[in-house]
Amino acid sequence: MSVWVLVGSGPSLIQEDIDLARDRARVMVINDNYRRAIWADYLYAADLMWWHNHYDLVNEYFQGELWTQDADAVKLYDRLNYIESIEGVGLSKDPAIIHQGSLSGYQAINLVYHWGAKVILLLGYDMQKTGGQGHWFGDHKGRMNNASSYGQWNHWFQSIDPAEYGIRIVNCSRQTALDNFPRMPIGEALERYSTAD
Repeated sequence: MSVWVLVGSGPSLIQEDIDLARDRARVMVINDNYRRAIWADYLYAADLMWWHNHYDLVNEYFQGELWTQDADAVKLYDRLNYIESIEGVGLSKDPAIIHQGSLSGYQAINLVYHWGAKVILLLGYDMQKTGGQGHWFGDHKGRMNNASSYGQWNHWFQSIDPAEYGIRIVNCSRQTALDNFPRMPIGEALERYSTAD
């Protein structure tokens, strides 16, 4: 299936939007969003600290594939799959490497691009504080609480030109600071692109 939904942690994310994607696209949840879509196909989380805090619950309840760019996490947690990441502008075209973009949600785009995604629909990619919150679940703990990085993250997203990669990226987030991808409600996007295979 060439239509993918990537689920980020923005405060505008609602359950109804996530549920619309079930059985209509491949779904990758990023970080804590496994709690909102335990049925998703994939979970991506970049950071070792995140896996320290969540692996036991993920391993018990989440049946999809687990992916990270953290080589130390892969050594510690046996279900994790590894993809190498490096600094770089735009998306890596080398299928063995993704570009970091300082953010799991950015890396997830590069990963599914390597897997043949043609249409990538973004949910919860607010890239801003919405209603005074950085994530729908509140703040990360300790050093993972990096919501002050929105400007840097948005800069990285601006470096992605979907036409260069033969893909379409649509931002279906209800609230967002990203302005370089077209916007559309998730239901409409799924209706339009579900025949893209």
